Amino acid sequence: MSGERCRYENHERSVRERQRIERRRQQCATRAWWDPARWVCSIVVSVEEVWTTVVRTVRELVCTATEVAEEVVRIATTILRSMALGLDNLVGVLTGRNRTGYWPIVDSVTRDVPSVPRRTASTRSIALLLRAGNAASVRAYDEEGIHVEVELDPNGVPTIRTEGPASRPLSRTPADYPPFAPAAAITAGAPAVSFDAARLGTWLTELPRFDMVAAGGDRLIGKVAGSDAIYILLLAHPYVHDPAPGPPLHLPQSFFKLDPEVGRPDADPAHRLVHVAVPGDDERHLATERFPLFRWLFGAGAISIDLMDMWFAPMIWTRVDGRPRRDTPNPPRGYPTYDHVVYRSNLPRLRFRTGGPVPLPRLSFDVARRSIRYHRVLDLAVGVSHLHEQHTPPFGGEANSLEGTGGVFGAMLAETRSWLFGSPHFLSAYQYANGAIADYGGWLDGTCIYYQLVQLKSDAEIAAGQLADAYAVLWADEQFAFTERWRLLHIYDRDFTSPFQPIVGEISIHEHEYHPDHPFDGDRYFCPMQRGHLRPWSRMVAARQHVVVSGVAPETGQHELYSIHWAWGTMDKTWRRRGLPAPAVVEGNPPPAPHVDLSTLSLRGDATLMLAGATEIDGASVAGFWTQRLLPCDGQEVPSVEQLREEPRFAARREAYAHPWRFVATAPATRVHRAFSHFGVLQRVNSRVQCYLIGKLNAGGLDARQIEALVWEDADGALRISHRQLDFGALSRVLDGQTASARPGISSEEAVRAARQLLSGRLDDIAGVARVETRPSRYHPRARLRLRFVPQLGWIALWADKRDDKNGPLDAVERPVRLRALSDPTQSITLTGLVHVRSEIDPHGARVGLEPDGVSPPAVRRAVVSVQRAVDGSVDRVEIELHLARSAGDRRHPALADYARWSALHVMHVRVATWVAGDVRMLLEIDRTQQLAPAGDPSIQRFAWVPPVADQALLASRLTERSSMLDGTSLWCVGATGLVAVPDQVDWA
Repeated sequence: MSGERCRYENHERSVRERQRIERRRQQCATRAWWDPARWVCSIVVSVEEVWTTVVRTVRELVCTATEVAEEVVRIATTILRSMALGLDNLVGVLTGRNRTGYWPIVDSVTRDVPSVPRRTASTRSIALLLRAGNAASVRAYDEEGIHVEVELDPNGVPTIRTEGPASRPLSRTPADYPPFAPAAAITAGAPAVSFDAARLGTWLTELPRFDMVAAGGDRLIGKVAGSDAIYILLLAHPYVHDPAPGPPLHLPQSFFKLDPEVGRPDADPAHRLVHVAVPGDDERHLATERFPLFRWLFGAGAISIDLMDMWFAPMIWTRVDGRPRRDTPNPPRGYPTYDHVVYRSNLPRLRFRTGGPVPLPRLSFDVARRSIRYHRVLDLAVGVSHLHEQHTPPFGGEANSLEGTGGVFGAMLAETRSWLFGSPHFLSAYQYANGAIADYGGWLDGTCIYYQLVQLKSDAEIAAGQLADAYAVLWADEQFAFTERWRLLHIYDRDFTSPFQPIVGEISIHEHEYHPDHPFDGDRYFCPMQRGHLRPWSRMVAARQHVVVSGVAPETGQHELYSIHWAWGTMDKTWRRRGLPAPAVVEGNPPPAPHVDLSTLSLRGDATLMLAGATEIDGASVAGFWTQRLLPCDGQEVPSVEQLREEPRFAARREAYAHPWRFVATAPATRVHRAFSHFGVLQRVNSRVQCYLIGKLNAGGLDARQIEALVWEDADGALRISHRQLDFGALSRVLDGQTASARPGISSEEAVRAARQLLSGRLDDIAGVARVETRPSRYHPRARLRLRFVPQLGWIALWADKRDDKNGPLDAVERPVRLRALSDPTQSITLTGLVHVRSEIDPHGARVGLEPDGVSPPAVRRAVVSVQRAVDGSVDRVEIELHLARSAGDRRHPALADYARWSALHVMHVRVATWVAGDVRMLLEIDRTQQLAPAGDPSIQRFAWVPPVADQALLASRLTERSSMLDGTSLWCVGATGLVAVPDQVDWA
């Protein structure tokens, strides 16, 4: 039992004891004051209270001792497990039981599990956008993607359609199948595959019948009807690469999973190698650059492991292999489990004879690994961040695994990391392996997490009111072999054998490595499932690794939503809660407006909550959607980490999110949802999270409009990012050479020659696996930029290719930099004095106001639209007042220390648009050249606009609260780097 669980159970027991003692004290008080029995009763209660206090204190000491011992036990367990497995493997090799020494799988279980049907889902796919275009589409990569909707027909077969002008159903093509797929499967159009039994897959000619489906980003997830079997689908190859030489390639996604043939004598090593080789690829892209190392790792001459890196084919449903690995720790005590998979030990089976007539059974060393057992699946969800996307504050996550050093074991290697990479933190090693990219936690290389909301207790137990721990969220990273099984989304389930530890495997053990002033506190980790807040009608949604579940507050009976950011490399330090904008409907006919239907809960990719419902407008009930951003405009979790220290232990959070909900009628809300990536932003978005301030620009005779329209390339290679980077191809060649020199059967002369090579020339080869890079782009030979003029700030430079926006800062440039137009090399300009501006890649601390802000989405707490009308009702003038969430006293990037400069980068445009006859009509478009001088508080920005005569009638009817609900009229802000956001609240005066 973990220290946190021990303290929690001690707390719950203490609460029950205090309640019992208080009831006894009240019973004593019912007697007359002169009655001796009253005083005897009071004395007994007081003694009992003292005794329970002593017992509680002792239990707390035991829990503390348990927590202290956990780390020692964890290290000892790791050592003993390694010794036991090593002995078992050695026996396997020496006895010839298998070729690898690894245990084969001899049995695994698929359980019958019903579900609450979920028949529709929608998402926005970046991969489909790339698939629809060509190499040029990558240059124009933005966050819009293509809207996709999926629906299960009555037979449980999913239909997938793209929405918009080119709406069409999606289907497989022969090009979607991997090179190793059998011809018969391609000819039959096999819609699904399982790699649970064979490395080359078991191809299904009929798709299993689904009863649940969910979507997120480029992924779909479906559950087989009446079974715990889960399938996932990738909509398209997610990356486009320009190999040298060769035409553009759409590169596949791959992920590590359990090797189904490990330990089998008939296993062919070549069947693992075909998953890690893409025909025509130069293996210089992040998606495939590790393939040479994997081929060495999986090859016949290399060491043996029980994993494989599997080719994830698009448009083919692939079964999730959630079986635990042979050394995976079982789920935490106190949760129901079952034997999921059985591994055959290499140790011999023994039969003992007693001399009697009845022989004893064999003594078997086979090992069963267990998983969480559940009775029903209530919901599925997917949380995705694409490799080319960047983290921004609305996506949350208070703890970042890359800022830690790894506790006891990590501290031993911290000095080594400092010597090799220049920093003791995991980020330095990560950049050594992946290049000079910088982002927040798991967003560095893209992340995909799958979630299930499951029922742990029986229907009878729930009907009897046993709601504590009756439900749970299970999660698994797409790198299933590293998650090792479906994990409980709780800090209790934190024991991993993988060398790549998730944040939950680190933060609850080495909490002081993450924000020492306000470290993680397991006593103040609130879980709504543990506290009995969920019900049979509860639903779960996810996006960008945020998880949201619906439930009810037991203490008030009010319906609520509970949310947490939970991924492999990033997580929040507790669940948070929020109220609903109107009374909730969970079953039956809806009441009169206003109301919300909790069964329609959804979470968009821009982290916007949506709930279908109704409200009353002009005395009539209007159907539509209630929407709210998951986090307030500034990205501040409520309560903040700082405030969490003041919250009660083991209790629901007292503070809740209170930023406003917005109502939009069904027609405009549906149009926005399908057409745009950000709800309320009626335009395409193509943003950057960093920029460079330009000290001086020599325009070479070009005007500002011409400069902004062109893509500029570094003419002389002056823009660089110097870094050391691992060359996986060179590393694999060195390892292959060392392995070959150690192969059995070589002569003594060859062995001596190999040893000399290892001690002399091989050292040079080893040094060569880390190359020194200066090229600032992994996608282009030289830096490519776009320039933009920002009033009150001057010229800034942005990365032209959004993929390069993942870069760390450029080296210091001391001389002028000459740029030439990519489309016309005769056009050139010169820049001097580049200053890098970006928010810190570890932005979450005690609270947002203490975190330095450089480039982030416009954080506007409130916007006021004031319309001055003429006598005839026409609009003479429009004034917009923005109340920025950050005050002049909050921290900012050093280059933007002046509040006016920071706000100029933060909010460059204010736009208002509406829907007219199904199309977007721009009503206002104001930039900073029209800014009025702020009066008093610099965080209040005022903009003014005089409309043309032709638009006055439309403006008079659309710049109103009524129109914002019925027509979807919306106001949003655009930063200088293209980041967008709607205010938390808009008042239409």
